[in-house]
Amino acid sequence: MLALKFSRGLTLSAIFTAILGATLPSCVFAQEESAQEPVPTITETIQVTATRTPEDVETVPASVTVIRGEDLAARGVTDLPSALALATGVSVAPGGDAGPAASVPEIWGLREFDAFLLVVDGVPWGGAFNPALPSVDLTNVERIEILRGSAPVMYGATSFVGVIHVIHRQAGVPGRAGSVWGGNYSSGGAAFSTPLPQAGRLKQSLTVNGEKQGYKDDRTQFERGHVL
Repeated sequence: MLALKFSRGLTLSAIFTAILGATLPSCVFAQEESAQEPVPTITETIQVTATRTPEDVETVPASVTVIRGEDLAARGVTDLPSALALATGVSVAPGGDAGPAASVPEIWGLREFDAFLLVVDGVPWGGAFNPALPSVDLTNVERIEILRGSAPVMYGATSFVGVIHVIHRQAGVPGRAGSVWGGNYSSGGAAFSTPLPQAGRLKQSLTVNGEKQGYKDDRTQFERGHVL
């Protein structure tokens, strides 16, 4: 409340001048304070899922783990059990119904040959009901995506416990890589990948690898190779 005391002899214009002089500074001060208040900002967190569509983290229906190719190379990974060894909630035992080169993953405590879907570069590897685990090639891999939980809308009804998606580097990506390894029981292998000269608009690369895995039993071993 503003209280003013006037004496005789003041004109009407002098009274108005006194009132404006008393109220104007407070109004200007209030305007300056409101102008200096910080403008609130709203930030949103997004997560890239296996559908390659940005979605809010709280609405993503399944857990996705991404294993980078650089991490696989640093660990010297050559097979699927070694690649998934550090993935939480996933266990891979060597061997299986498809022979010693096969490795059936266990996701969410369920280990069944057809309980998950194996995808390589967007294509079901070996078919929806018969994943070709023995022939998975982990040379020149860009990343491995592990989706836990059913994904029938994106991948079909056979992926009711999860999806393992192996994604290789695109053709023509710069960089050469080579590796040689060996082990007990005459086990060993080698791999090499290199980009090739571009033919017009066609980008191309070459990846070659082969390995032999022996075991204590002389009658148990496997050999495999890939050319991409």
